[in-house]
Amino acid sequence: MIVESLEKTERFLWDVRKTAQELVIENYAEVIKAKAHEHNMKYSNQPYDMNPAGNLDLGSIADIPSCEFWDYRNGDLVDSLYSCIEATSIAHTMGKREIPVEAFTSVIPNRFHAYPGIKQIGL
Repeated sequence: MIVESLEKTERFLWDVRKTAQELVIENYAEVIKAKAHEHNMKYSNQPYDMNPAGNLDLGSIADIPSCEFWDYRNGDLVDSLYSCIEATSIAHTMGKREIPVEAFTSVIPNRFHAYPGIKQIGL
């Protein structure tokens, strides 16, 4: 839907998206990180896939940015390998050396069929 003009609509959408990003970062990620630090813990997240904060911005809040990739047989369900690329980019630019990975995630009937010793197509 266009409100008055395409330019005005795009400016409005920019403001809404920027506000959503700021709210998620300030009222969710930074709050969880502060609570973790209060208890001498570190905050980690997997900042990808349909979050309103933006993957790189949300990941930069984490003490330990992390990622996941799925068993290649679930590729038609979830394409998440890019999350590892994003997490390594975040870690590199933030000077972090640790990047945990949730690996070989799967669903029935493919669960428990993939592991580090088996050749993964596309990896």
